[in-house]
Amino acid sequence: MNKRLWTVAAVVAGGVWFGASAWAMGPNETCPTGPGGGTQPPMMTLMNLDAELQLSEAQRGAWDEFVTTVNARRSEMMGFMMAQRNAGASSGPAYDNLRNNAQRMEKRMTMMRTMADALEQLYAKLTPEQQAVIDRTIAGHEGHGG
Repeated sequence: MNKRLWTVAAVVAGGVWFGASAWAMGPNETCPTGPGGGTQPPMMTLMNLDAELQLSEAQRGAWDEFVTTVNARRSEMMGFMMAQRNAGASSGPAYDNLRNNAQRMEKRMTMMRTMADALEQLYAKLTPEQQAVIDRTIAGHEGHGG
């Protein structure tokens, strides 16, 4: 009976401890492992960046071209990723799987180069202060969790 009592006490204490830690965040914080995970939708990031850059009329065209390229590549990438997911693993020879993986990587590399070119063209039109905002905001946002 004593062992059972200790087990119940341990479970209750653990529940209180872990339950309380879930509520320890501030009112405007999101759980980094929950839905949304502290990230913003990509369009929201671009809208925030647009506001923070305080672009002049002369820079607006370069910004619009950048946003158009980003959105087109994002749509293309989403379609590409869905096609990959739907294709699944091939049951063919290993060399076919490897060749297919290489083709997918080449396509992704082409998309990334297009994005880098668009960013470089925008960057050239910005002031050093605006470039610092871009560096701080966009740097490190490639790949998972970025």
